[in-house]
Amino acid sequence: MKKEVLSKAAKELDKLLFETSQIKLNQKPEELQKDTEEASKELQSDDEITDSTLEVLTEIWKDRAGELTVKVCDIFRALGILPAVEDKQEEDAEVVSEGDDLVEEVDQAERIKDLKDIAKSNDEFKAIRGKLNGYKELEDLRGAMLKILDGPVEEAPEVKAEAEKEKEAEPAYVKKGIEKKKEAPKATMKIVPKDKPEKKRTKKAVVEEMISTKKGATIEEIAKVITDEGIDTDFEKNKKVVKLWLSKMGYDTKKATVEKTPKFKSK
Repeated sequence: MKKEVLSKAAKELDKLLFETSQIKLNQKPEELQKDTEEASKELQSDDEITDSTLEVLTEIWKDRAGELTVKVCDIFRALGILPAVEDKQEEDAEVVSEGDDLVEEVDQAERIKDLKDIAKSNDEFKAIRGKLNGYKELEDLRGAMLKILDGPVEEAPEVKAEAEKEKEAEPAYVKKGIEKKKEAPKATMKIVPKDKPEKKRTKKAVVEEMISTKKGATIEEIAKVITDEGIDTDFEKNKKVVKLWLSKMGYDTKKATVEKTPKFKSK
């Protein structure tokens, strides 16, 4: 953003909001922008600003609504600095769906071929790509794929391959003129299974457990448990996944409903 454009907007806000000047116009652009940002938070919904200043503030606060209080967000929406609530909700839905459309796609697949195509085209399913031919039942493969998407990626359950058995090894080499030696019986390899690591709970299991308590739980509380247990360390992502699972369980997760009744309890 050009400094002259930012300076013009800063000057307008300084004059509109303060009796005595609070913004120094002759400072570095980054410092001037910080002062402009702070000043803009003093705007009220009935304030009138020019289109050029509106464009500057829209550019400054684009994709940064999370840094503002609810009250300031409402004022910014009223002034047109931030998109209307409906648009914001659509944006939030898109963010959530980036990672979770895949869950819905797997959940709604009607043929096992569709599931295999999904697994081949998404890296989330690398762990089972080599075993896809072993899955013959639609629900078996769907369950394995949803398990991968729901929690930390673990080794997929072993599936017995139904491919043809390997041909028996060729007989030992026989030198010319020497009678063929009897093939020694093959030694049976003893396989010692590795100790299975302690299995972590899935995100879905945490959601179900916490809403089944007497007090119930908020989206943030459930996401914190998932984060603290190390199931997934990304708290913001966990909130979105919790919201998705609650929605799949039949709960209303719209912003207005959550603000009114933040705790979710088993029905």
